[in-house]
Amino acid sequence: MNQQHETPMQEAVSYISILAFFLGVGLFYAGMNHVPVISWGLYYVAVWIYGLIPALHGLRYPQVPPLIAAVTVAGFLWIVGCCSAPKIANWISRGQLANIDRQTARLQKNRAKIDARRRVKDGFDVR
Repeated sequence: MNQQHETPMQEAVSYISILAFFLGVGLFYAGMNHVPVISWGLYYVAVWIYGLIPALHGLRYPQVPPLIAAVTVAGFLWIVGCCSAPKIANWISRGQLANIDRQTARLQKNRAKIDARRRVKDGFDVR
């Protein structure tokens, strides 16, 4: 197994892809189960896509309109998300740097405690 870490940009694109996938699956599920508000929105998106691509009228299955609408919305989110990936990557790397700073401070504090204990233990007391 490869133990290399992702760059913040790769991590941002991964998060965006996962979010778009789950959004698409959730919208398709909601459209198939006729969730009122989501189904209406998906209906308008599907009508718009059917107007752009008339060849889709040949597909006569009840799953096609929610599928097309869900894929369109998820794809749009993915495209917009990938355009904003540098900002998300900057936010991710800023959080990682803050975490490293906290770990460094904690490490320095623990080392100071250990050094103090060793000095007390090894102290030579002449009376």
